[in-house]
Amino acid sequence: MTITVGLIHPLSPDVRRGYDRKEAASYVGVSPTHFDKLARIGKMPKPVQLLGRKIWDRRVLENLL
Repeated sequence: MTITVGLIHPLSPDVRRGYDRKEAASYVGVSPTHFDKLARIGKMPKPVQLLGRKIWDRRVLENLL
């Protein structure tokens, strides 16, 4: 019996344009908890809702740095 599992992120982060919360936090150099605080006070962009997931656009995050 063979079980095949699809990967959520088949591409490496440097190739993908959308990041989940932990990846977005890592990209800007903070912890996920601190990223959440910055998002609450408007210092981080709002995510895009995509298929029930929150996704941050790498290009938008890049413009913050």
